[in-house]
Amino acid sequence: MLNRAPSDTADWFEPVKLKNLQLDVEGEDERWFDVTCNAVDFRGGLAVQVALNDRTGQRRAEIDLYRTEIDFREFFERIPVALYRSLPDGRITQANRALLELFGVESEDDLTGYDAPHFYVDVADRDHLADLLKDNDVVVGFEARMRRVDGQVIWVRDTSRRIETENGVIFEGAMVDSLAAAARDPAR
Repeated sequence: MLNRAPSDTADWFEPVKLKNLQLDVEGEDERWFDVTCNAVDFRGGLAVQVALNDRTGQRRAEIDLYRTEIDFREFFERIPVALYRSLPDGRITQANRALLELFGVESEDDLTGYDAPHFYVDVADRDHLADLLKDNDVVVGFEARMRRVDGQVIWVRDTSRRIETENGVIFEGAMVDSLAAAARDPAR
């Protein structure tokens, strides 16, 4: 048998809050609730006050967003075009598998250890591209000689754009090995 709580139940019990509690409701889809439980003095005895906040709609939206993010990330990684994000100072912040392969780099962490100018045979080409992006939101078909990490020189066609974000300017782009593309399409 439960002894009566002291007159100030706050000294005896701490409120309990459960977030994202999944409940299986018979005959319905799963439901998600936030639950808050408090011990209260009720007519001289101890009682538990429970508040439920049904957040099923919000939870479903979160799950859909998560699935969309995974789908987009997989798309980004699988597409056979070299995609990247970099900062105006040349720091590479994101790259897909095709870009890693283009430059002969094992992982995105390895690639982000380099700045974009490192890959240009003539660093003035990177500076020129950055200047073009300052004056234009989009640059299409910018060609430059670049160097893979193994030293091999390749010709690359870069289409990129400048984007203003809340954290500053970023460049996003797609690169194609021009010589490899020409070899596949001799009519060019």
